[in-house]
This record gives sequence, structure tokens and C-alpha cells, in this order.
Amino acid sequence: MGPLLRALSLAAFAWGLAALLIIKLAEKEGGDRKQANKDATRLVFVADLSPSMHLVDAGPEGKLTRQARMREVVEGILQRVSGNLHFGVIGFWTDSMPVVMEARDSELVRNVFNGLPLSYSMPTGQTALGQALNAAVKLVNDFPDGSTRLIVFTDGDCVNLVPILPRPKSVKEVFVLGVDNPEKGTFIDGHQSRQEGDTLRAVASACRALTPT
Repeated sequence: MGPLLRALSLAAFAWGLAALLIIKLAEKEGGDRKQANKDATRLVFVADLSPSMHLVDAGPEGKLTRQARMREVVEGILQRVSGNLHFGVIGFWTDSMPVVMEARDSELVRNVFNGLPLSYSMPTGQTALGQALNAAVKLVNDFPDGSTRLIVFTDGDCVNLVPILPRPKSVKEVFVLGVDNPEKGTFIDGHQSRQEGDTLRAVASACRALTPT
């Protein structure tokens, strides 16, 4: 099957999202550590850390912050996955940074999403979503072919997208997930912030392209 890309609105995914991301891999018996690392599936979360993620308009009743909703969905995924997995987290706002890469312990991912103040290490400004995706692509480019699933969380509230790099052969699937209200905006920094469906669709379309052989 081809790559699976989904630009999902708040109402569309809820807890059903976790079911889309269940990955059950049998642990490989025997073999050395190098081969086990090569055979691992990588889940890399690309997380929006911008100030708009603290707005309260997310969840089934619209009473969660966007950040809390993101954390809730990440937890649902972590509770349901198993097998030979490596985890990664890339945070972004005005810049992008790898926080955790090639971790075998899911608790490291939880620690990142449980209030680690990463945004303080970035200059203030507007959200650079395209730059974040390009950073993610570069970081996973050298992973084994078909080993990686990128899971992007954002409200789509960002500056104009820079051209997004083609999806490398290492990336099997990309999920682009909106975590805020797609219909009603919330005022912040001089504008109404809401889930930008056009932006999410543009990102999903750009991620469809595969790096040529």
C-alpha cells in the first residue's frame, strides 16, 4: 500500500486516532543489537510548542488546551503500541529541535509532553511549521527504509509555509493531526487562531512526495 497521510480535524480523530496508530511487532528472537536497531520501527512525534497551543478550545467538549489534547492523544498512542520500537520527539515553534531520538523507553516521550518548557529555549515569533517538517525529514533521513512513522501535532496557526522537503524512503507513514477547533477561532497575538484546514492539507500533500531513488 502507498503512504498513509491524514489531515484530521478535531471532530474526526478523538480517541479513534489511537487505533490508527496501533503497531504490534513481534520481538525478534536472537540476533545482535545492531540488527535489532535496524529492524526497529520508529515513532517520531513532531510537536507544536507555540503559544497558541495553550489556548482552551480542544477536546470533545472544547475545554482542554490544545497542548493538553496533544498530550492526551500521545498518551493514548503510547498505551497501545508494542514491539521493537524506538521513539523520537521533535519540538517546534520559531525553530525546531530534536528533544529525544532513538529512545527505547516511552517514559522519555511522556516527560517531554508533561510540561517540559522547551519553548523557552526558542526566540519569540511566529510558528515555522514548514521549517519544523524539514528538520524532521533531515533527522530521519538516514533511518532504514520504511522504518519510520512521523506523527505531526499542530493547530496549523503558522507563517507561510516554506517548501517542504520530499518524504525520504525511511518514512513509511505521515500523520498530520489538528488539535484545535476547526470552526471557531480564539483570539491571540492580534488574530483569531483556529485549526487551519488548508494549511494541514497542504502539509499532507507535500509529505506525499517521496525522495527519488
